[in-house]
Amino acid sequence: MSCRKNQEPLRCHLYVDLMNYQVWYKEVFSNQSSPLIRRSRPSNEPNNVIEQWQLLIKIAGTRNPRLNRSAWAFEAKDRQGVNKFYGVHSSNTSTIKRAVQEALMEAVFTVKNHGFQRILILTNRKDLIQLVSKSKKPAWHERSLITDLDVLYLDGLLCKLLEVSRIVLDFVYNAAAMAVRMPIHNSWADPTSFVN
Repeated sequence: MSCRKNQEPLRCHLYVDLMNYQVWYKEVFSNQSSPLIRRSRPSNEPNNVIEQWQLLIKIAGTRNPRLNRSAWAFEAKDRQGVNKFYGVHSSNTSTIKRAVQEALMEAVFTVKNHGFQRILILTNRKDLIQLVSKSKKPAWHERSLITDLDVLYLDGLLCKLLEVSRIVLDFVYNAAAMAVRMPIHNSWADPTSFVN
């Protein structure tokens, strides 16, 4: 992928990066296993969860220190790219990390209540991936999140977390940014999204 000679260097670099993300994003959606997958549960899970996932969930959070408000947003799409759920919520959490943890739990419980079992979660928070994969010790306020995820895991929920660039999460990040400026709590579920 080459840039035209009359393009600016920064614009050229962004174009190449976007094309690389587009290729990588297509690989995630294909039936091939990706080496970029981070383990989010013990190794007794099947290795082909990526090939069998039912929903792709994007989660993002943001914070405005001047307003002393945080917000998070998520959207869930099926394998065909149809939007099944979304949620956006203003929060009083003190960090973006906690806002994204709230988004993770809201998304996971929404998905589980609708009968889905295998989900792929995209986030740009490396600390969240480390927390869920248990590669770092949780703080006292994070233990309830880990306990809830363990209970859901024992109930049959399989989830993988992938670290992606913010550009992949642009829609949910912008929704969260709007919720920081204007307090909101909104969620939506497609009525046909219930799994029998």
